[in-house]
Amino acid sequence: MNVSELTVRLLLLFFPGIICHIVVEWFTVHRERKPHQVFLLCFVYGMLAYCLYHAASQILRIPTLTMDVLNFSNESSRNDKETQVIKGWEIFAVTCAGVFLGLAFSFIHKKKWAHRLALACGITAKFGELDVWEYALASPDTEWVVLRDHKNGLMYQGQVLTFSDNEEEREIILKQVNVFDEKSGDFRFEVDKIYISRRKDDMTLEFQNPEGD
Repeated sequence: MNVSELTVRLLLLFFPGIICHIVVEWFTVHRERKPHQVFLLCFVYGMLAYCLYHAASQILRIPTLTMDVLNFSNESSRNDKETQVIKGWEIFAVTCAGVFLGLAFSFIHKKKWAHRLALACGITAKFGELDVWEYALASPDTEWVVLRDHKNGLMYQGQVLTFSDNEEEREIILKQVNVFDEKSGDFRFEVDKIYISRRKDDMTLEFQNPEGD
């Protein structure tokens, strides 16, 4: 077996894990991962995808396919067209399992189920978000805020529409916004929607409930 064939087989083995990792990257927000972490995650995702496929095959009573991606000594299979077709469908099926796992892991990450379980068991004190900025704004109790812009001496009161996950530049979009002078409290103007970008040292957030519930 030459090097190129070995590379192809290894890529086929890792492909479902790579797809799963891409799906998770699309739908989750987290700190940047190092190359060795990405490699390990792709390997783990791939193994889980193969296990899920095997379990589904057993439950649905689907005949087990060849799965000889790493069978480097099987010379006869190289000329067996039927085996090659089965391999292709098998990789496709495991890749679909990888996509399903990616969506499932993304959903679990969004709901913070792992952190909630760990908190309930007293295993950790972490809250699962990147930082307190995201934790506070992502809370279901957070709706209305007052953003104090220390650099420009203004206050923005409005509803949180969306916000960034950048640790340096804080980006936020507010709607139904009233703008006041920070020192005097005098009303300046109102706007339906506003985008604000400030360094975290140049602003302060205050959380309020105008309805008084």
